[in-house]
Amino acid sequence: ASDFTYSATRVAGEGDVIDIPDAAPKVTDLSIFEDKIIVGSESYIESLVFTQDANDLPNRTPLLRSSLAGPAGRASRVGDDFLFANKNGDITTFSRVVNKDVRASTTNVAWDIDRATRNLDLTGSNSFTSKNYSFVAVKESEDSATNDIILVRDNTRGKWVGKWNLPAQCFTEYNNNLYFGSSASREVYKMMTATTVQTKGTDLIGYTFKAATQ
Repeated sequence: ASDFTYSATRVAGEGDVIDIPDAAPKVTDLSIFEDKIIVGSESYIESLVFTQDANDLPNRTPLLRSSLAGPAGRASRVGDDFLFANKNGDITTFSRVVNKDVRASTTNVAWDIDRATRNLDLTGSNSFTSKNYSFVAVKESEDSATNDIILVRDNTRGKWVGKWNLPAQCFTEYNNNLYFGSSASREVYKMMTATTVQTKGTDLIGYTFKAATQ
C-alpha cells in the first residue's frame, strides 16, 4: 500500500495530492494545455497551475461543466490543442478561440460523421496522434467488451479518412514507429508499415478500411 503521510509542510518539487470532487465518478485523463495541467472527467474539465512560490498552492479554474461532455477516456495532443471522445458521441478538440483572449472551449470535429459516431460506445476510448494522423480507439457497440475499431483522422486535411477494425487498447511511439497494444490479447502490433497497417513479428496482418472522405 502507498503511504502519503508527511511530517512537514510540502515544498515546491515534492509533488502533491489534490482532491477533485467535481471530477465524478473519476478522473479520466490529465493533459497539458499551454502552461496548465488539464484535469478531465466525464462531465467536468478544469485547469490546474501551481503558484510556484514558497507555498506552491494549486490554482484551479473550471473550464467545462456539462453532462457527459468531458473526456470518456485518454485524450491526444493535436498541435497546440488536444482531442478526446465523450459519452455524448462527440469527438471534440479543446482549444482557445483564435485571436481572442478568452477561456478555451471545445469543438466537435466529428460533426461530419455524426450518424456513425452516435452508434458507437465511446466508454474507455483512447486517442493518440502520430505523423499528422489522430487515432481514436472505441467500441463499435455497447455489446463490445473492449475497444474493437479505430477511427482515423487526417489532421492536415481536417477529414476523417477511415474506420479500421483493429482492437486497440493503447498506442505508443518507439523509434519513430507507431504501435498499439491489443485489447483482445496481450500482443503488441506495429502500425503504418509499407505493406500493411499492422505486423505481428514477421507475419503481415490485413485490415478492413472504410473510406469516409468527401
